[in-house]
Amino acid sequence: NENPNLNVDDGIVGTAYKIKYLNTEYEVTLKEAGFAKSDNPYFDKEYLMAFFEIKNVGNDTDFFNPSIYAEDSEKERYDRTFAAGLSNKYDKTLDYFSQLNAGQKTSGWIAIERPSGTYSMALYFEYTNPFLSNQPGYIKYTITQ
Repeated sequence: NENPNLNVDDGIVGTAYKIKYLNTEYEVTLKEAGFAKSDNPYFDKEYLMAFFEIKNVGNDTDFFNPSIYAEDSEKERYDRTFAAGLSNKYDKTLDYFSQLNAGQKTSGWIAIERPSGTYSMALYFEYTNPFLSNQPGYIKYTITQ
């Protein structure tokens, strides 16, 4: 899709979405997502964990700084956080402010604290162009337990 303001409300895990941000194009893929609980009793928290891959499929080198967050059923927003006490599966974290050359990619996990008693969250990958902030572009995924 060549629409620079692609809005997807039913994002599918494993599907690559082509987006345009500033001067170049990217492919964004949510490779895996789910909920994880800390193994450490000192960190009695649960997290929504999402593994994203972002690839520059355009011709230009540019900085890419997406906003990734979640909302519960009450539309309360939860931003990314540092997850403590999780298994080493989640060690590779996504670098948020990346300069990607054409053909280059970055990937990693993001963590968002899961509110107690919440079994479904909307996960947003927002890539609004700062010069067109009234035209947000996003991919929304529904993550359920």
